[in-house]
Amino acid sequence: MDSLTIGAVPNLTATYAVYAYTDTIRELVHEFKYRGVFSIGKWMAQQIAPLVPQDSYSVIVPVPMHRKRRRYRGYNQSEVIGRYLSNFTSIPMKGVLSRTRITSPQYMLNGEERWRNVQGAFVADMKLSGDLVLLVDDVLTTGATLSECAKVLLESGAKDVHGVVFARALLESSSADITR
Repeated sequence: MDSLTIGAVPNLTATYAVYAYTDTIRELVHEFKYRGVFSIGKWMAQQIAPLVPQDSYSVIVPVPMHRKRRRYRGYNQSEVIGRYLSNFTSIPMKGVLSRTRITSPQYMLNGEERWRNVQGAFVADMKLSGDLVLLVDDVLTTGATLSECAKVLLESGAKDVHGVVFARALLESSSADITR
């Protein structure tokens, strides 16, 4: 399976997506994310798994959701994908990160607002010791969330952070790079 290689996302060495965020993919993401169709989360992880070489990462880290939002939704979609991905690849998943505050939903914000929205919103709950981390999320638009999470992981001792998402929103910019 070919992946969509995503241009430079600050704090990440490499970032990959399985699909472009088209109307069909958007419907699948929404069924999983907002209607709790967990079989779609498993399928997403199955699609991501071929991009993850065996024994290549020390740990899978899902992008965290604030505990209040998680309590409301009942689950964190990135954690579900990460758990299935861990099962498929035998790479352990750890909840290394926490979200320290409720942020506005990213889909409601423009590019610059997305970067400001997540600044300082994450902390590491444990130290990493030179780990190669695979950071997992469902959708990437500007890269703000992944970048901020990766920054915290690097500050916590990760050697390197790669990102993988199920889908990448195709920006109208002609540049392949996702920068601030």
